[in-house]
Amino acid sequence: MLSFEATETATDGRLGFNVSSTTGTVWIDDVKMVPHPADIFRRDFDNGTVILNATNSAQTIPVTGSYRRLIGAQAPRYQYIIDDADAGFTAGTWSSVTYDSGLNVALGPWFHDWGKGCHQSSSTTDTATWDLGIRADDIYTLDAWWPAAPDATNWSSAVRYDVIVNGSVVATTTIDQTRNGDQWNRIASVALTKAAGAQVRITNLQSKPAIADAILVQSTARYNDGSDAPSVELDAKDAIILLKK
Repeated sequence: MLSFEATETATDGRLGFNVSSTTGTVWIDDVKMVPHPADIFRRDFDNGTVILNATNSAQTIPVTGSYRRLIGAQAPRYQYIIDDADAGFTAGTWSSVTYDSGLNVALGPWFHDWGKGCHQSSSTTDTATWDLGIRADDIYTLDAWWPAAPDATNWSSAVRYDVIVNGSVVATTTIDQTRNGDQWNRIASVALTKAAGAQVRITNLQSKPAIADAILVQSTARYNDGSDAPSVELDAKDAIILLKK
């Protein structure tokens, strides 16, 4: 049996067999290609269990037995970052740029865009948008990231972030991108629903460079709220500890 990961969706894939150059009879029978089950791992203990999602995508996992979540306020139930390199980002005519001092640099200044780069525009008419991919109804805090590059002193000091639901602006703030780079900057705390979804739209209010990089999404609901766990939703490469009831 051979396992592999398909990196593209296609309808013209082929399966071939190399049987060497030696003369003889080779029997090939009952060849099948079936989906490999998701790499979900679980280990049970006397008082609980640990479940690991080792795949590269979010998984909803049924939990056999009677378990509940831990209780703690440390982590949001939903916490994720939408980068300008992700499919949920649309940039219009914004240009791809890189502002990053790199790793293993002994002397500053140190500055980093999120991921491999960011987008930049000096236009006051073009916009960029992040789709937030809201997973559950809740109150969410939204924050924006841009690099603390030396060039930031010449960037726009009036960059507007609008939170949009069903085409209407439900929250807005204007931020100075000449300062506070390399950290998360609050856009809004707003009630959002899975059904309606939401986007963050960025608009430059000055004819100076503005940066569209990453948005941090965090729910008010906590990851460990003590609730029963007949199933759990785990992001890629994530895990959870559950207590036996």
